[in-house]
Amino acid sequence: MKNNTFINRRKPARFEWALNKALIIALASFAIVLGYVGFIDLWQHLYKTASSLDIGLIVAVTTLVIAIGLIMFARYTERRLEIETQLKTQKIEIYDQFLLQLGKLFQREHGNADLIQLIVEWQSKLILWSDNETLYHLFLWHDSLLAQDANSLTKLEGFLRALREEIGHPSSDLEQGAFLHLMINHGAFLQKHSKPKNGKS
Repeated sequence: MKNNTFINRRKPARFEWALNKALIIALASFAIVLGYVGFIDLWQHLYKTASSLDIGLIVAVTTLVIAIGLIMFARYTERRLEIETQLKTQKIEIYDQFLLQLGKLFQREHGNADLIQLIVEWQSKLILWSDNETLYHLFLWHDSLLAQDANSLTKLEGFLRALREEIGHPSSDLEQGAFLHLMINHGAFLQKHSKPKNGKS
């Protein structure tokens, strides 16, 4: 029988993005060094053959080119940071709304079908906004619910941790099950502390 679950999907490397960035930085550094060596060689050649007026012109043009390059790089970096900040802000808003709905679901009687329905309602936003690691844990959690796996809560824990890490909050210092403990007992806590004292409303 054909397996339609996502469990057998390749798990993306946890630090895959870091490796990609390291490779880009290494290639850029190599290009900069190569360009610098070529520029120095060209400069020495021009210095030996050019007149004093030509040298002054070359220095001025070189300074102008470097200044323009630095300005363009600074603006590019600033713009990239603005885009990343806006993207993270939008992700936080979406994840906050999702977690509110998930928390409300855990405050009342519910089953796997209710959790699956919640994922279905939010799947378009999660697919569009979540990174690969978060989606991987979402697939695991969804499949465990469909299979009525007893470890579905553990998969939910992994998904919640992936959400936090995606927006820049590492969870490695928090013990496993911390989020589930908070979520599962949250409804009981509210019910206990919302009761009127001494029978008074």
